[in-house]
Amino acid sequence: MPHAKRRRRPTASYHVTIFTPPLNADLKTPDEWMAYYFLKGVARQGPPKNPLISRKYLSGEKERMARQALVRVLRSDRQLSTTLRKQLAALFDYLSDAAERKLILQYRAEGQRSNLTGNAQVAGYVAHKSKELNSKTAAVKAAAIFFGRDEKTVQKMVAKHRQRMKAAYTRE
Repeated sequence: MPHAKRRRRPTASYHVTIFTPPLNADLKTPDEWMAYYFLKGVARQGPPKNPLISRKYLSGEKERMARQALVRVLRSDRQLSTTLRKQLAALFDYLSDAAERKLILQYRAEGQRSNLTGNAQVAGYVAHKSKELNSKTAAVKAAAIFFGRDEKTVQKMVAKHRQRMKAAYTRE
């Protein structure tokens, strides 16, 4: 009679997540803590056979929420905690070994980008001329001549600027 193969049990993933605060953490709000774990990650300890501690960084929905928490902390009127300030500095300092990851600044999209500064300049000019001339149409014509663009382009630039300001206002 043939010998039946013994089925191996699937090995369970054994990791213990350790939420240990830094020794001198001055983090006070839940947003500050989420921002800290977004920047620093959380410590994970492996199984008893390999109990080394490693870092795991947030991903997916947790990362998005923590990123928004960091944005709220940075935009708030409260003083930035020393703990978060040091973590951000470590990301910017290419000589630092305090952060495992590095910060890379890059354009958000490929191809033709809006000229945010130019849009703001044109929108400001149109707003100023509208008051001076008591006519938005005349202000758009004046902007088209001054900036060397056609009127439709000037109107699009003003609309893009207005849309951007509205979005920025609703986020804060």
